[in-house]
Amino acid sequence: MTNTITLHYPQQLAATLPQTPYRALSALGASDEPQTLIPSWASKRSVFRAGHATYYVVETERVSDARADLQSLESLGWVIDIHPLNLTGAARISMHMPEARTAA
Repeated sequence: MTNTITLHYPQQLAATLPQTPYRALSALGASDEPQTLIPSWASKRSVFRAGHATYYVVETERVSDARADLQSLESLGWVIDIHPLNLTGAARISMHMPEARTAA
């Protein structure tokens, strides 16, 4: 005997599932196909896990290129910290979703 379980996620639930900032930015686009796009301003990317949180760290040559995307992520609940690296606009950006939003 084989049991098959099919999970159906309503659109509202799917929108609340944890996702990366890259998936969140991709979801803001008008595409019907789910895809993950890495923004051109994200030149160096790292992922760190601490406790129950996942931190995405990005280095960019010009933080001005990232401003609109970062504002969009903040409006979705992402916590954004920008750390300037020099006077030319380069920065290290850390992003994470608060634990209350990511708990399953």
